[in-house]
Order: sequence, then C-alpha cells, then structure tokens
Amino acid sequence: MLELKKVLSYVKNQDSLDLNILFFMLWKLKLYFSIVIVLILLVGIVVFFVQNKEYESTSEILLESSPRGSFGQLGNLANMAGLNLPVQNDNNLQIDPDLYEKIILSHSFIFELTRFKFFSKMFEREVSLEEFFILEKNNGSLPESFSKNLELESSTADPNIFDILDDLEENELREYNSYQSYAINQIKSRIAIKVENQLLTFTVKMPEPEIAARLNIVILNKLKDFLIAYKTEKMSRNVQFIEERKLEAEKKYKDAQKNLAQFRDQNQGVISQTVRTNEENLQSEVNLSFNILTALSQNFEQSQIQLKKETPVFFYIENPVVSKRHSEPKFVRYFFIYLGLGIILNGIILFGIIIYIYLNKLTFRYGK
Repeated sequence: MLELKKVLSYVKNQDSLDLNILFFMLWKLKLYFSIVIVLILLVGIVVFFVQNKEYESTSEILLESSPRGSFGQLGNLANMAGLNLPVQNDNNLQIDPDLYEKIILSHSFIFELTRFKFFSKMFEREVSLEEFFILEKNNGSLPESFSKNLELESSTADPNIFDILDDLEENELREYNSYQSYAINQIKSRIAIKVENQLLTFTVKMPEPEIAARLNIVILNKLKDFLIAYKTEKMSRNVQFIEERKLEAEKKYKDAQKNLAQFRDQNQGVISQTVRTNEENLQSEVNLSFNILTALSQNFEQSQIQLKKETPVFFYIENPVVSKRHSEPKFVRYFFIYLGLGIILNGIILFGIIIYIYLNKLTFRYGK
C-alpha cells in the first residue's frame, strides 16, 4: 500500500502523462498486478473443477454399398411387349453420405432419441434423454409441468422417424413443447458428423462417458435403419410395379390361350393356308405371353429376395468406446481465458488510476 501511495504521489507531480510514466507505473505496481492475475487464475481453476465435465465417444465407419442387379433379358422381353420396367440403379437407391448430417440432425430423428432410456450414474436411476437434460437443468428435480406433459405424451402414439417416408396429412402436424425443444437442441449441439470420401466420423458428447458411447451406437443403428427403410421403400414400389405387370401378363397369356383354343375348335378339319397362318400367329402370341410371364415371375421372386436382404454395409474402423478422460472443459483454454481476463482487469485498474490522478490534478489546479 505504501508503494502505491509513492507511485501516485510521483505521478501527480509530473507535468504530463506519457509512455515513460505508464511503464513506470506498470513496473512499480507489478506486484499488485501480479496478485490480481493470480487471483483471477485461482477463480478460473475453481470454475474449471466445479463445472460439469463432458465426455466424447467417437467412431469411424467405412461406407460401402451393396451390389445391385438389373432386369437383364427381362428388359428385352418387356420392350417387345411394349412394357417399360423400372431399372434398379444403385445410384438411385443410395442416399448421398453428405446428407447423413441433415438426416441425423433433423427434428424427427432427434426427437426419437429423446425417448432413449439408460441408467444415469449422475441421478442414480433410469431416465430418458429428455428427462436427463431437464434434470440437469433443474439441479436434479423435474418440474411438475414436465411430469404432466410426460403423462400426456405416453397416452398418444409415439412419432416414428420412418413416417417421413410416407405422405404427410394436414392433421399430422407435429408440435414440440418447451421441454422437448430444449432436449432436442441439447442433443443436436452434442453431435458432430464429418464425411470425407467414404469415411464417416461420428462424435457424441455427453456428461457421462457410458451414455456418450451408447448414444453413439444407438444413433448409428437408427441411421442404418433409416437407410434400409429408404432403400426398401423404393424397392417395394418396384416390386409392386413388377407384380402389377405380372398380373397383366398372366391375363394376356390366358386370353391368348383361350383365343387359340377357340380358333382350333372352330376350324377343326379345315385345310387352308390362311387358317394355318392364323393358328401360327395365335401360337406365337401364346409363346410370347408365356415367356414374358415366366420372366416377370422370376424377376418378381428375385426382387422379393433382394428386398429382404437389402442392407447398407457399415464397417467400423474405430468402435465407440467409453472415454476415461473428459474432453471439456479444457484446462489450457480456461487458463488463457482467465489470464486474459486478469490482464484486462489490470488494464481497467491502470486506466482507473490514471483517471483518478487526472481528476486530482484538475481539482488541484482549478479548485473545487
């Protein structure tokens, strides 16, 4: 304190304030400034240890696609009969991996995750993700309004991520309450997705390491289910189209058989080149209809088999694991943040001293 008074007295006696005076004050008051910085750093250390820890679980997946077939000879037969069959192109059945982030971070996808239940060591009971974040926000207690909303939701059908593959009706609009919106935003902020070439890097951050690892697996499984649903939905439409054409071909085949039988009954014993030519034409129609029906039946069976075994290939290069060290907060980051705050506070103190000296000079010069 004595040193501070000496510095103030010295600076007051100077005619003007320049950089030399400023550096003089910094040097003489370095002990006080150091104490301020140390105190601020101690506050930062306390905040670091008190703040909730975050744990990350990262997985790396190699994305591959399953081989697809085509209609082959069936396409040629179909063209002969004037039919246009859908081609099962692998590119048409694939979702661009760059869209995985949009899918996972969509509200419909995240909302399903809020229903995911697990045992929380923090709250020592089984809770859903939505309950977990509400409990964390309210220091371990659930608001009464949240419990009422939970009872109301349990009495209604849960929404399904796969509903977005179907046509939506006007009366199916979904509205999220404040608790659901909060949980959705919390989950979205804790998911990081990166797709580079055929490598998907997926990271989940949670206050408990076991939850982070389990949630990582759950999200990837749901993504795989969504991709399967998307592909099989398109393939199902192809199967339905082939089945309809098969029924049409079956009807044409029966009609051709019936026409041939009637023609033969009506022309029994008739020897004529015209009759023979007409009979050959009718027989050709029967044969063509039979070949198309056979090909459609075979492709229908193959499409049903392909539909059942359709699945994307996810090869884990790095499996999600339970982390033993927290990823946030980072000590180095906190150190430099609070060091910067200490420097800023010292600058404010120094500026305050200069203003104090300047006002005292004005008071001394001009009086009260």
